[in-house]
Amino acid sequence: MTSQPDDSLSPVVSPDLTREQLVEEIIFWRTAALTRWAQRASEEGGRTNKDLVDEVAHLKHLLNATRATMSWKVTAPLRAVQSARLRSGRR
Repeated sequence: MTSQPDDSLSPVVSPDLTREQLVEEIIFWRTAALTRWAQRASEEGGRTNKDLVDEVAHLKHLLNATRATMSWKVTAPLRAVQSARLRSGRR
């Protein structure tokens, strides 16, 4: 298998793997993701709905503050071009 160590979040897959090896890679990374998700969910199990609502409100505030910056406004055309380019399938 060509998987990276456990501390890495991005897999490296060789283009010459067989179908079976690719399936093994998918299973490995899906399991790793689900395991991390389950661990995180159990760690945060004590959070209340109000805590989560407050966090969402805070994150929305941060996002709005970011979008209000001059750099966000200046780079808007670049993001639009990149978004259109990715939608068209050209990478």
